[in-house]
Amino acid sequence: MSAIKRPCLNQLSCSHRNTDYDVLFVSDIHEIAYEFRRCNRCGLIYHHPEPEEAELKERYTNYGKYSDSNYMSKQMKEAKRRNQAKARQLYRYLKIEKPKLLEVGCSSGILLNHFMDFRYDCFGVEVDPASSSVARKHLGNDRVFTGFLGDSPFLDESFDLVICKQTIEHVPNPFELLLQMNRALKMNRILYLDTPNFGGPSFRLLKDKWKNVLPGDHISMFTPETLEHFIEEAGFDLLKRRSGSFSYNCRRNADGGYRVYDNSPMKMVFQVVGFVLGIFKFGDGISAIARKQKEAEG
Repeated sequence: MSAIKRPCLNQLSCSHRNTDYDVLFVSDIHEIAYEFRRCNRCGLIYHHPEPEEAELKERYTNYGKYSDSNYMSKQMKEAKRRNQAKARQLYRYLKIEKPKLLEVGCSSGILLNHFMDFRYDCFGVEVDPASSSVARKHLGNDRVFTGFLGDSPFLDESFDLVICKQTIEHVPNPFELLLQMNRALKMNRILYLDTPNFGGPSFRLLKDKWKNVLPGDHISMFTPETLEHFIEEAGFDLLKRRSGSFSYNCRRNADGGYRVYDNSPMKMVFQVVGFVLGIFKFGDGISAIARKQKEAEG
């Protein structure tokens, strides 16, 4: 692969992607022959054919079960300890009395609700109207914007922390999104981002049978090295990068759905393997903490 270069703003209109790429494998999991390609310009993994903009808009309207009240009630309990641990971890990088937080892809606002317990001043952006409506009920109408970050009133360099959790893989313009998150942050403030690792063990072993291979949904796929490159090119200084967990038992079926092949003893085995992989920074998920060091350059 040639030396990676500055990523393009919109991956769907990137002229290099049709001329300079490697084919990793071909998948017909949705009865369509998808080529999974790696761009030799910037290292991003994507699939061809790619979804149209109209398809993406339709897909993220009434998306999933995130606006369901029963699901939210369950997640408010199950995710509380995990989210509050993350709130404490990120606070150590801020040390501000009441940090102003923006979550990009906030869904129904579960994480924001938990961060409020630690006196974060919380705002969110969510493209799905159904999910954002739920978030507004908990946070307030002026605190949740329905739509894309680039169209929101939040690109004002007023935030101390931006969180982008399991979102960047869904967008056709991940580098542009990183530039927008830069513009939302004050100088020297913090970005936290996580996404599936498409250079990790389960992707390499299972390919399109891995749960995170979702043609038409996960369309911008990162390895740790590519994510680090995108972050630094967008004006951030990477402070910490972690890659852990092991989800080999979460496999996709021919119809695109997936199930967890699990039992209690094996669940413990996968947790132990995931912990060991984390030590060696070779797991199925990537997380990054970065500090804004310069203004975004579009």
